[in-house]
Amino acid sequence: MAHVGKFNAQSYPEDASQRAPQHPPHGPNKPKPSPKWLDAWSDQVATLDTTSHLMASSDLAGDGEWRLVIASASDKKLKVWSADRLVGTHSIPDHPISLCAFYALPTDGGKRKPRVAVAAGDCVFIYAAGAGDAPALRPFYKFTNPPLGLDLREAEVWRSLSVNALTSEQAFHTLTDLKDTAGALLSERACSFTEIDDAKLRERFVRAHATSEPPTRVTSVTALGSIKQTSDDADAVSVLFFATETGELHVLSPDAKQIGKTYRLPSPAAFVTAMGRTNSEYKILCACRDGRVYLIENGFLLTETVFELETQVCGLCVVGNDVVVGCADHTAHAFAIADHHTGEGSGKKVLVKGQKSYGIYFPAPIKTLCVLDVNRQKRFERLLVGLGNGEVRVYHENVCVLTLATGQNDPPTGLLFARLGREENALAIVTKNGSVTVKIMPRRADLSAGSAGNGNNDASNGPEDHSIPLAVPKKTKVYVENAARERLVGKEMHQTFQKDLQRLRLNTARARVAALRDGGVGGGGGGGVGNHSAGVSVKLDVSVQGLGPVFKIVLTAVNVGTKPLFDACAMFAASPVTSYALEKSQCSFPALLPGVRCCCEIAVEAVVADDAGAGAGTVSVYVCETRRQSAVPIVSAVVRMPVAEFFE
Repeated sequence: MAHVGKFNAQSYPEDASQRAPQHPPHGPNKPKPSPKWLDAWSDQVATLDTTSHLMASSDLAGDGEWRLVIASASDKKLKVWSADRLVGTHSIPDHPISLCAFYALPTDGGKRKPRVAVAAGDCVFIYAAGAGDAPALRPFYKFTNPPLGLDLREAEVWRSLSVNALTSEQAFHTLTDLKDTAGALLSERACSFTEIDDAKLRERFVRAHATSEPPTRVTSVTALGSIKQTSDDADAVSVLFFATETGELHVLSPDAKQIGKTYRLPSPAAFVTAMGRTNSEYKILCACRDGRVYLIENGFLLTETVFELETQVCGLCVVGNDVVVGCADHTAHAFAIADHHTGEGSGKKVLVKGQKSYGIYFPAPIKTLCVLDVNRQKRFERLLVGLGNGEVRVYHENVCVLTLATGQNDPPTGLLFARLGREENALAIVTKNGSVTVKIMPRRADLSAGSAGNGNNDASNGPEDHSIPLAVPKKTKVYVENAARERLVGKEMHQTFQKDLQRLRLNTARARVAALRDGGVGGGGGGGVGNHSAGVSVKLDVSVQGLGPVFKIVLTAVNVGTKPLFDACAMFAASPVTSYALEKSQCSFPALLPGVRCCCEIAVEAVVADDAGAGAGTVSVYVCETRRQSAVPIVSAVVRMPVAEFFE
């Protein structure tokens, strides 16, 4: 018996000449597969708290060496890496929301150096590289979000406080009512004032701000992005745009010092992205908190092109002519934002703007989305997804072509595929524990749909557990599930059906026998409803009055059917016969019209015998139709007589 990759040491002379040479399972001429990611460097003690929106790469020094720029939210720091060295750390006044690198102005005769914009609080802080070849950043400019209009009622309160027309307690109650009852949007000063519980501290607060300027109401930045102005080159001039908490999208001027245009969105945007150029055709996509993605095309908000989602958005990026939206239910949906065709050969199809292109279902929550833009002889884009189970997947449309494992307990929180150092295609990964890792894609790596495989030797194959369910209608899905269940337990289902059918037949026969025997539906409590012929239905209500030994039975009959009943009579029968003496044995109803009540009263006297007790019997009531020769009454009732209280 031979070992894998080796020949057996034992042989036999008689068949040695006839035995053909054997080869290992992997032939000697088959090339060994190369890994699709090469390790560049990593920093395990970076202590970063970031997302993909807080990562960028830029040629800060203008020397062709691209640096990695990351903003950390927890410690409010802006950090710069050159290769594997941390070359700069800068403080940010507030918690960062988003970051992007852009070129603000055309060349001024010197080296082209980009700027870094960081959205934090209600401002956009812009950092520029210093003089010389050093990549150090320095604060350059701060763009403050324009203030919002102050509520007139709040403005009147602060004006009254400045002229001593209101006390601090009166102002406190007025502002509290505006905030809690009227639902007014107050300024930050008013919110701070209404949160003070101590009356003395409120008085001190009023004295400190009574003579100051009226307060202003500001709004926070929720998302930040940039779009090229005239060219798609790496150093082309870009225009910044950002979304606010009040549902506005501001597009800044090229120098980022004033607002060029403002769009009003139906809801505050959580993610923004853009494609194209502002001097020709461009699109800005905004994923808002109402679970919808809105499209701004060439300066107009398209209300007819809105992508509605079932759950909240957790990621947004543009891949080719599709916008890919990651959702909180472990799915990603791609929608066409321009008319284009997809697929090849017989699977080629044409998509129109607004149509859904494909969907992807993931085994774990989506942590981050990013575009893998490969810049080679033929440029192409892929979708890069970071999952909560510690996987980084690369998708060509809805097919997983590459998988990289970071560890189940250390999922990725930020991804960036861009130029780093001198490499064109590099991937920076920031994980949950704060470490940063940079990998390089080899120049011969194949990312086509037919090259599905793992990124490292220890990573699992991505598409082996990846399946795309068909868009099957609900009724078809139920039919398929029931058909599969019938194949598995068909014998038991048939036996259960036959048993239920026989039980139904038995209950029907018992009900028919009871109807023939009792004359309809009897009421043991003194009333009942019976059917004698089509359209005739009588409701009978019987009550007993008196203490005894003489009782009065009051009978009320109502025809609840649709046809009148003529020549009906009510017959009474005591049981036992010797216990009660009836005034009369029957009562006539000349006509029972639908919905008309007919009453009848008879006296019943309890008779005491030597061998019987008083009131230990019943009186049966039968309503019959005398015109029909039938022994079956229309309705019947059994009245249980009460015990007589005394005798004369």
